[in-house]
Amino acid sequence: MAAYDLQEQEQIDALKAWWADNGKLVIAVVVLALLTLGGYKGWQYWQNQQAEAADTRFEAVQQALQSGKVKQARAELAQLQKESAQSAFTPRAALLTARAAFEAGDTKIALADLKWVAEHAEEAPVKDMAQLRMATVYLDTKQYDLGLSALASIKGEGLQASALSLKGDLLVAMNKRKEARLAYQQALERAKSDEQLKARLEMQIDALGDVK
Repeated sequence: MAAYDLQEQEQIDALKAWWADNGKLVIAVVVLALLTLGGYKGWQYWQNQQAEAADTRFEAVQQALQSGKVKQARAELAQLQKESAQSAFTPRAALLTARAAFEAGDTKIALADLKWVAEHAEEAPVKDMAQLRMATVYLDTKQYDLGLSALASIKGEGLQASALSLKGDLLVAMNKRKEARLAYQQALERAKSDEQLKARLEMQIDALGDVK
């Protein structure tokens, strides 16, 4: 029994010595871990709040445009760009306001919104969509070289058929019929299951005839 007590006392003494040497470090590690966890939770909460706020403003943009309240939609977009420029909702809202501006004949505003999307969107397909629509505006405003430049910025495969089709339209407008025919043929090869686009491309190729 005495030997057992002596062994136990030795273990207690060893533990005390270890704690004296390492106690402060253990406490520091635990405090740091708690602070890190607390900071992460706080960051997650802030992110969720930002996402919810951006979602709400995106819906406000949609509803305003559907109600024909363009000025209100633009005010909501401006707040989105100010408060949530990195949100995925913001470039999508700008695409909507750009389309509304283009349909209203305000190509200057449409281009400004689309350029903002091209510069700030983090998703490549959204950037490509902005470039495609910019090319459409440039075709409408007879800025053909700028239209071709915008199309050249499209890298993803998803919009290549539409981009080549629009390239053909730009080249026709520039009276480059041979190059336009080639662009339409390339678009047709990539149109795949888009029967409506394929039918339109075939008509455009036929309309060009045997260009030299």
